[in-house]
Amino acid sequence: MSQDELVALLREYNPNTNETMIRTAYDFAKHAHENQKRASGEPFFIHPLAVSKILATLRLDDITIATGLLHDTIEDTNTAYDEILRIFGSEIANLVDGVTNLKVKHSSDASDCSYTKQNAENLRKLLTVMARDIRVLLVKLADRLHNLRTIKHLPRDRMLRIARETMDIFSPLAERMGIQSIREELEDLCFDIINPEARNSIKRHFIHLKRQDQNIIATIEHQIISAMEMKQVQYLSIHGREKKPYSIWKKMEVKKIGFEQISDITAFRIIVAHPLECYQALGAVHMQWRSVPERYKDYISNPKINGYRSLHTTVVTHTGMKIEIQIRTQDMHDIAESGIATHWAYKDGCRINNQFSTDPYQWLRGVVQRLESGDDTNQSFEERARLEMMFDKIFCFTPRGDVIGCPYNSTVLDFAYAIHTDIGNTCIGAKLDGDQASPWRKVRNGQTIEVLCSENQHPEQHWREHVISARARNAINKALREREKLEFHNIGYKLIDHALTNTVIEHTDKNLRIACRLLNIPNVETLYIWTGQDISYANIVAEKLRIDSYPQNLQNQTQTYAIPPVNSQLSSDSPMVQIISGHSPRDNKSSLEDFPKGFHIAECCNPLPNERIVGIEEKDSLFIHSSDCTQLSAKVKEPYPWYDLAWHPHASRNHIYTSKIIITLYHIRGALGKICSLIALNRADIDNLHIISRNENYYTVYFCIEVTGKKHLDNIIDTLAEDEFVQHVSIHRI
Repeated sequence: MSQDELVALLREYNPNTNETMIRTAYDFAKHAHENQKRASGEPFFIHPLAVSKILATLRLDDITIATGLLHDTIEDTNTAYDEILRIFGSEIANLVDGVTNLKVKHSSDASDCSYTKQNAENLRKLLTVMARDIRVLLVKLADRLHNLRTIKHLPRDRMLRIARETMDIFSPLAERMGIQSIREELEDLCFDIINPEARNSIKRHFIHLKRQDQNIIATIEHQIISAMEMKQVQYLSIHGREKKPYSIWKKMEVKKIGFEQISDITAFRIIVAHPLECYQALGAVHMQWRSVPERYKDYISNPKINGYRSLHTTVVTHTGMKIEIQIRTQDMHDIAESGIATHWAYKDGCRINNQFSTDPYQWLRGVVQRLESGDDTNQSFEERARLEMMFDKIFCFTPRGDVIGCPYNSTVLDFAYAIHTDIGNTCIGAKLDGDQASPWRKVRNGQTIEVLCSENQHPEQHWREHVISARARNAINKALREREKLEFHNIGYKLIDHALTNTVIEHTDKNLRIACRLLNIPNVETLYIWTGQDISYANIVAEKLRIDSYPQNLQNQTQTYAIPPVNSQLSSDSPMVQIISGHSPRDNKSSLEDFPKGFHIAECCNPLPNERIVGIEEKDSLFIHSSDCTQLSAKVKEPYPWYDLAWHPHASRNHIYTSKIIITLYHIRGALGKICSLIALNRADIDNLHIISRNENYYTVYFCIEVTGKKHLDNIIDTLAEDEFVQHVSIHRI
């Protein structure tokens, strides 16, 4: 970009721009960086020029643009502060010096991307400089954004360090200051560096969805316009877009779900002229489609602390698709996109007076005042910065002053489990800033929480309804399973004891270890649990030990005893399912015997006992589908008879069903072996496995396993999800 092009860009929003100062800064920076090259081999000057262009897109003042051109001169050239002061004055010189001082230190440990003591010092420096002039942060964000856009020429380890540093420090600062346009791009560029496989996978899913319905965004935009016109609501613009890959990934990570389960991957924005019209537009949208009540948020009457204002709603279209809609005025939109940058923004040569802008220094004053008074140690300063910058988490204090992080909307129970599993398991309540509270009370940012415990307390089923953190849910599920195992263990012990009472066999560990060896059961504890789950094991053990107690039989023993066989093939002779009714008068078959070729489990969804099922008749066969099978929508258009089905009460007995799961594992030696062992310990066989993808951090494996029903599969998935090697596990359906 030439001098003239840069000046023309500035004149588009500020006709009174100081052309002389901009041209002088342009020439000075170009000359200072004249013999320098970037890692790509390009002239270094293209970087400060690109930074000034990014700042110009925010419509910033001439002082900030000039600082963007000069921001690397003191650090990377022989230029001194006094020279900048002499030529450009104190305001620009101090800004350039401030950007230079924002160079953060790096940990020698490339894997250290958390808020360490070193990061606390970096945050202290950032906030101190920002408190003098926040435009320093704007220049630094533009500098980091362009560096990330052109980072591919750097070594991999340096790319990772810069990306993690950005996610730890600069992205949260951009969010805290309300500069969403830059924050989103920073996060997406870092996501492409830190986890390129995941980002590419999400992009491929987007491409696939576009092929299925290329005009979906345009179609919904037209429907929103029709709804607005029908209710005579005025609007300035309506725009739809796909959500950013990182935003999708973040939701997948938080909710522990796959891409296929993400329903709202598109977002639409309605811009109106006046705040009252926001609510009128909301009414028009809700009259058009059914809303999702828990997804409605009013940030106009309750703005975020960074000044963000908008109405958020999620609706379900007539096709069942969920879409997110944001409704705001143009002034609100400017704040949402540019945040604090609106304080220095120009339009038609005048500073913009946005009625919704907030004081950018309000948050900084209290923190920096405590910093300068010496009240904060590195640790407490770091904690305070985390409290203020992380919107998706809240941080509360223990009575000892330790900081505990929890997801937003966490309860006392989430907080207790975040401290320690034993504290969560025995939690009976808490004191929130001294006030008594139940375990279900939601906690707020910055509260001091004293958890109250009792040795007689233990997790209950309903606890899962009162926690949102994965750690708490997993701990509760594990405790419930352990208690269930203990109950089955005690029942199994009594059943085996009763079965052996009528024999000459003593109920001893030695005899039961013999039974375990003959029945291929891992240990006596497992035998008790299995017997508690299935009473038939007690009689099998008694019979086997009775026969095996004779020496001649021991000598002739050549093969282990087989537990009653299961049928791997499904046939009409087995009363697995029952026909309830057909969907129309012509669907008049009432028995499985009416289907000459029997019935089959559909491979697209592999339904299991305890799931809701339907049957579709094709070519004299009945194919059983799960009621939420994605293939059913296509079947509706075909002239096949449908039947409502129900599983037979004994469908889980003497039958084995195939289920497919996808597991993402940390790339650690022994991980795959551990997973196979866990599946075997849960009484399931692996029919097939295949490694789908692999990189230096993770690999994804497809498993085909044999289970007795949905409950059996859920137990396996819960067990796998808790394992330290497992990053994600989900059921695979076509």
